[in-house]
This record gives sequence, C-alpha cells and structure tokens, in this order.
Amino acid sequence: MPLGCLFIPSFELAVNLSQHTNLVDDVLPPIALCDPDTEEIIDVTFSARKFGILPHQTYTQAFAACPQLRVIEINTVLTQTVSEKFTLIAQEISPVVEKISPGFLLMDLKGIDTYFGDVASLADKIFFLSDAWTSTFMGTRTNQNIRSLLQIHLGIADKKFTAQLAAFYGKPGVLNYIEQGAAVKFLATLPIEVLPLPSDIIERLQLLQIATIGQFTALSRSTIESQFGSVGGHAWLAGTNHDTEHLRSNIFEDKKIFDEIQLLAPISDLRVLKIFTQNLLAQLLQELKFKNSLLVRVKIGFETDTGKLYFFEKILKTPTNSLTQIWLAISHHIDRIRYSEPISILRIEFLEFINQTGYQLSLFEMSRQRQQQLIDTAQHLKTRYGYPALFQIKEVSRWHRLPEKQFALADYLT
Repeated sequence: MPLGCLFIPSFELAVNLSQHTNLVDDVLPPIALCDPDTEEIIDVTFSARKFGILPHQTYTQAFAACPQLRVIEINTVLTQTVSEKFTLIAQEISPVVEKISPGFLLMDLKGIDTYFGDVASLADKIFFLSDAWTSTFMGTRTNQNIRSLLQIHLGIADKKFTAQLAAFYGKPGVLNYIEQGAAVKFLATLPIEVLPLPSDIIERLQLLQIATIGQFTALSRSTIESQFGSVGGHAWLAGTNHDTEHLRSNIFEDKKIFDEIQLLAPISDLRVLKIFTQNLLAQLLQELKFKNSLLVRVKIGFETDTGKLYFFEKILKTPTNSLTQIWLAISHHIDRIRYSEPISILRIEFLEFINQTGYQLSLFEMSRQRQQQLIDTAQHLKTRYGYPALFQIKEVSRWHRLPEKQFALADYLT
C-alpha cells in the first residue's frame, strides 16, 4: 500500500458554510461560494448545480439561472487556516505529504504497515483523526449537513493516479482500497475526462467514440503516442496503472521568521500602510541579522476584518539583509495591491534565508573574462606543442565569387 489520498470534494464551501449555519436547513438550499474580487463562483451546493450553476460562472450568469440563489463570500484566512490543520492528519500518518489543493492530499504509505498493521487499521486511524479534526473545527455547531460535507474520502492504491481516483470515486467515511491486480479493471470503467489530457485531445477522442479509459487503453501505446505525442503516452500509462509519476513532497518543516501587527484601527491609506510595513520589516531584519543570515524570499500579506487576504511573494535576485535593498524590491508590489476594504492585520514572513551570499556578475564582464581565458589557453597550448592548437574563422574576401574563398581558418592569436 504505497500511496494514500485524502479528499474532501467541497472543502472550501463546507469550511465557509460553517460560518453561515443560519443559511443551512435540513436540506441544503442553492448556495454559491464566491470570490468578491473577481465576482466569480468558486463552488456551489448540489441543489444549485441542478439549476445549471457551475464554478467559474459570474454573478450575473448564476442569478439568471437561479434568482433565489444565496451567495456567501470566501474567507481566505479561515480557509487557509483550516486547510493547514487538515494537512496535519496526513502528516500524523506519513512524513512525505503532497498537497494538491485545499482538502486534497497525497501521502506515502511505504512501510506504514509496520506501525499500523493492515490497511483496515490504517483507515480506522485516519478516520479517527478526521473526526477529531471535524469536531475541533465545528466546535458546538452541530449542523449535520455541514459535517457531512467535511467527511473525507480515503483512497489507497499502488500508483499516484489510481490513488487519486480511488478517493475521488469512493464514498465519504469509507476506505476505497484498490489492489494492484484490480486497478486496471477499476480504471477501465471511468470516463475519459479524468485522464491527464488537454481538453482538445479529450474532444478528439470523444469524436472517435472513445468514452472510457478502457476504450482508450485498448489501443496500443505506440498508436496513442503517434497521434498525441508524449502527453498521450503518459495518459496511456496512467490508464493502465503503470504511470511512473512519484510523490513530490511540498510540505516541509516550518523554519520561517514571521511577525504580524494587529492595527488598532483599520487602515485604507496606502502611505500609512507602507510605513507600518517598513517598520515591521525593519524589526524582522534585526532578528535575521542576529542569526547572521541573508533574506532570499519574503511574503507580505494584508488581512481585512472580514477575512479577505491580499498577499504577494518576492524572491530577491541577491540575498541581503539591507532594509533599503529589500524595500526597493517590494515597495512597487504594495502599490499594485487593490484592496476593497480597510486593512486590519499586517503580516510579514521570511520564507527562505541563507548564511552565505553570492553576486551575479555582469554579462559584459563575463564575456571579457571568457575571451581572456581563451587567449590564455591558446597561448599555453601553442607554447606546449609548438604550433597553434586553437583556430578561428576569419573573413578574408567578402565579395569573392566562391563562398569557400571568402573565409579562412587562422590562428586564434592572430
């Protein structure tokens, strides 16, 4: 059982619905989670989908399809915080975890049977951790509709692609374990749209009456690659449970330096906000200098009272702990932020820092250095062997009627 997948289909919707229990009755009404900055729908309840409302639609399109639709705005800070706590479930099981998206995690289960025994015992442990996470997050709120949305899907298989689909098509709160011998049969019945293929290739396959993975993999790999290239070959391997894609751990030990300011009154003046940012940055740089380190990557975030989060990351070309140089690199990014509400919390994180430094040479200096190195090498070889060892092509007669007479091979030192 090398790979496991934890999946909550409507993670962001469920997390934000937990703050609006007054909208949720015994049956979930048509509700849409939206991004107020882009005015796009992020996710919708099942009853809203019946009206044809789908993610990425605009407010106008959604209300035209369902006038009684209820809209809630996403709380980015809450969603991010709950997502980090959800990640701890996988980290409790395995040291190698890959986060695909909020509520969608992959974990390496190699050797886990030594600690948990069989697959059923492992699943019981994961579901126990999931129930504890849900209870901690929900607190005294007992709405069963929201709790059902927060139930995890657990899939286990020997390949990454198969494990993801095992969780995606599994039932909430129930282990979907796909053994190696049954993987091809499980994948064969699934629709072609789940394969890692561009939409234009999917449309071509559907025109050819290829609707399932089984019909796709019935063709030879060479046939697929001749039509769709390496992308098609990769999809064919995934569909036959032979994909070679490995888990890429993107969750590491937290070694950040960070601090935040809770402003006494929300600020909407950009000039005042920049002053607070510069002061907090100077304080953190004092800690960085104490560690005798240089900053490489910094993240600056601004949070509103309603939970909206505006942030950016900046990778410095040259590691430094100079306030002047860092401020010169990030100040124009702050000017570009277009926030719709006053800022109440300012947060700065030093994501990467090192205790060594290097400077990028000028391209022109590098060119001169290489030219001098070639000259020195040519002189050394000529002295050692007694004759030129390096040559260069020189133009001798630009207008000669024979092309081979226009250039000559000459000693590099001439």
